[in-house]
Formats: sequence, structure tokens, C-alpha cells
Amino acid sequence: APGHGNFSDEVAAAFRLSDGCVLFVDAAEGVMMCTERLIKHAILEKLPITLCINKIDRLVLELKLPPSDAYYKLKHIVDEVNALIARYTEEATASANWANGVELPADSESIGGQRPYKQPVISPLLGNCCFASSYYRFCFTLKSFAKIYAQKYGLAFDYAQFALKLWGDSYF
Repeated sequence: APGHGNFSDEVAAAFRLSDGCVLFVDAAEGVMMCTERLIKHAILEKLPITLCINKIDRLVLELKLPPSDAYYKLKHIVDEVNALIARYTEEATASANWANGVELPADSESIGGQRPYKQPVISPLLGNCCFASSYYRFCFTLKSFAKIYAQKYGLAFDYAQFALKLWGDSYF
């Protein structure tokens, strides 16, 4: 469902029917107020979140960012989404509605058969974050990019290990 405020009813209904959600964030604009609201709703509905950072072409073509600045912009978006997930997960866990009115002890794994959902950290290294440009029609994860790179250049190496070097302070 679109993230625009006019579609909040449709988003709430879609969350109740879904097994997970893919959260799209504009690479140039970053996390907006509506994005925060969508993260909160997804956490309250106990849905796993996959992050797709869209319009990454804008970082180069419009903002004219050098590669290191573009990386830090993308890293900032991932970090901001993780901070919001942690905040709303903490709020939801502390609320009485989370476990049907039962207070959750800090060391508890399950209460009354209902296990609270803890969203794992969003990270390109874990494969729950992808990068896309709908204008140029591409979308990739680090692993899929590494696999394409290995196939294109005919190199025989473990592309899964190479993918781990595509994010962070490693560079060639």
C-alpha cells in the first residue's frame, strides 16, 4: 500500500492480512514521518520488515554524491530505520496489549503460548535490505550483486564471502 497519509486505512488493513512488509525509503529523502508511522504499525502487528532503499540513482545523478558520501547516506538510512524499530519494539513490548494484557517479564520467551516478535536488525549483510532504482529498473541485495559480478567476470570465488565485503569500511 502507498505510504501517503491518505492511505492509512488501507495500510492498516493490509498489515492485518500480510505475513511481512517491505518498507520502501527514498535514498535521497531518507526516513520521513510517514515511514516512522508505518514502522510503528508493522511492529504493533508483529510483522517482519524488509527494507528497500529505492531511487539510489538520485544519490549520484541529482545530489552528485561521491561514492563514500553515498555509502554514508545509505548507512544513515539503515541506522535510522533500526533505531525506529528498536524504539517501537521496546514500546510495544512494554504495552499491556502486546501479550493480551499480560505483563511480559524481561527474561520471558513466551507467555500463554504467545511469543513477542523481535525484529532482527536491518542490515544489507543479513539480506533483509535491498537497493533499487525503479526508474532504471534494477534491484539487488549484496549477495545478488556479488553473484552477478562473479558471473560477469568469470571469476571463481565464493560470492557469498565477497558480498560480506561490499558493505562497511572494506573497499578495493
